[in-house]
Amino acid sequence: SKMHVSTVFESGVHPLDVNKENPTKLFVDSDFAGTGGRSTAGFVVFMNGGPVIWSSKFMKVAKTSSSEAEIIAAVESVKTAVHFRALLEELGLCKVKHIDVYEDNLSCRMSAESLRCHKKARHYQAKLRYLQDVVQAGMIKFHQTKTTDMIADLFTKPLMSPVHNRLANTMLSDLPDRIVQLSEEARVTPRQVTLVDDATSSSDCIIDLEGFEEEEDISTTRLVGCQAMVQLHQKMSMTPRAKYEMDRWASLMRTRRTNMT
Repeated sequence: SKMHVSTVFESGVHPLDVNKENPTKLFVDSDFAGTGGRSTAGFVVFMNGGPVIWSSKFMKVAKTSSSEAEIIAAVESVKTAVHFRALLEELGLCKVKHIDVYEDNLSCRMSAESLRCHKKARHYQAKLRYLQDVVQAGMIKFHQTKTTDMIADLFTKPLMSPVHNRLANTMLSDLPDRIVQLSEEARVTPRQVTLVDDATSSSDCIIDLEGFEEEEDISTTRLVGCQAMVQLHQKMSMTPRAKYEMDRWASLMRTRRTNMT
């Protein structure tokens, strides 16, 4: 008890620091087929660097893919954030142009930013359409972030003590600009990665690199086949599996270009 009080006391949460730009940020995440086969959705809303709204709850129905679980979690969290934005504007506390939504699942972000609904999403098409509408209306703006910096992981599953403590300390202090900067670097434009009609994950992406399209099986959390993300991953410490996938994909691209010439 004494250690807990001292730790919280030393944390500096400043939700009323109105000098910050883009004051409202949302971190959202979901696990897949966790306890009892059901996914857990979690999110936290920051205002001016401090957490003001957070939630962690089981989804009522088991999801059939990680992308579906992430999309449903994003929809529910965005509803809360949009309501919070409307409340702030009604009270005249601040003018919020848009809400920055941080997501570590590429498929979820690309589905939200696209106007297409693929056939594998027909059972949650209405929720996906809502997410697309608020994006098109400019009410929210998605940012790709690293899984290791996903603060909402605290609300989805048990974490190892070092990871838990690091994310908890991040949430209980001013939101570091480093996370926002990395998220901006990791952003992928629709011209670089597009989803096929029935895509449900990044393994269904079509990669466009220097005008050449190639459909390849690539993991969302480890590798995305486009120039921006390749450069980003080169700056970071990659797992041996991720490096193997990158080298294999680059070799395939060189072979195909050689055959075409």
